[in-house]
Amino acid sequence: VKHSRAFCLNGIKFPDRTIQPALWEVKKQYQNIHISELNSDELTFEVFNEHFFSNLSEFDLEWILLKDGEQVKNGILSLEGAPLSKQTINLKNEIGSLNSESEYFVNFHWKLKTSISLLEKGHEIAKDQFIIKTKPVVISNEVSKANINVSETIEVITVECADAISITFDKAQGTLVSYEVNGENWMTSPLLMNTWRGALDNDLGAETPIKSIKWKDIESKVKTNIINWKKLSDNRIMVSVKKYNPDVANFFVNYTIDGTGKIKTQYVIERTNGKVLIPRVGMNLKLTKAFSNVNYYGRGPYENYPDRKESAFLGVYNAKAEDFYVPYIRPQENGYRTDVRWLEVKNDQSQGLKFSSQQLLNFNINHFNNDDFEYSEKNKHTIDLVPQEHVNLNIDYKQMGVGGD
Repeated sequence: VKHSRAFCLNGIKFPDRTIQPALWEVKKQYQNIHISELNSDELTFEVFNEHFFSNLSEFDLEWILLKDGEQVKNGILSLEGAPLSKQTINLKNEIGSLNSESEYFVNFHWKLKTSISLLEKGHEIAKDQFIIKTKPVVISNEVSKANINVSETIEVITVECADAISITFDKAQGTLVSYEVNGENWMTSPLLMNTWRGALDNDLGAETPIKSIKWKDIESKVKTNIINWKKLSDNRIMVSVKKYNPDVANFFVNYTIDGTGKIKTQYVIERTNGKVLIPRVGMNLKLTKAFSNVNYYGRGPYENYPDRKESAFLGVYNAKAEDFYVPYIRPQENGYRTDVRWLEVKNDQSQGLKFSSQQLLNFNINHFNNDDFEYSEKNKHTIDLVPQEHVNLNIDYKQMGVGGD
């Protein structure tokens, strides 16, 4: 029987009537009250009531001030606004002065004052978020005084740091293979370059898995040309790796390690052939399942992508790794978070790793393997996926959008 495969289920709810993340983006685009920023210094905003029959007096306007992703102030405004009218509001007095070293946002939430029809009192019917103060980029020049030592064999380079931290690189593969703390390796697989994603339904329609196939399993297609190390003048160790494939790209990765076990990673791709779309630019690693507690400062609380993120507000969010998985009927790329300032993955003893960057990061995390989301006969339905005893983490610079318009 000829049919449209997964596109037979191409709605914004799953068959069991649970919500797909795209629903929240549709709601945001369809909202009938809009706020635009007029002056971030004076904290003035314009309100446009796009309703044809409803006055703004039917709604409470809650504003929330966030400092570095955490709520610090809030209040309620009651406005009068005829249908299709515009007016200006000012929050200068309510918000007050701002710390020059922090990032600030103001969120607006329109909520029903009374229950109507199927909607209860307090139901949110529109929302907006604005950055009102950016945080200056601070490049730390602080040098750790902790001891750091290097040992090298034919097979590995090992960097020994304070607090019983040991970091090991495989010389043949040119990969970071072990991050040990007190003799326990937190990683269950190497840190690998990643330029691929499990094909979305829209990717299949665009034939992206065919057109961009050279970027799939990139680590298996490159050779390690150089891996060496040197001690820097500030007592840090730099491990440099160059990998290449003349038909795809050159890859340069520098790992700069200080005595506390902190690793600064610089990752450069130099194309050598063609301009084929790269599905993503990032790295993948797997950690032991104990590191399932996730805290991050970015867009959330639900899945969002570069071209589907306006409804997902910036803030600090906490969840378990398993909560990020979105069970699309046909397994595919899912659970992404964008515009991330920092990300922490921890065990129940509050030990773990923190990821941050001078640029915004993106990530997804789950208990599967990236291959589980490939388009294949093996994984055709959600019931074909089996959670693994590890945490699968993709840390990205960028990923393609989903084409969800």
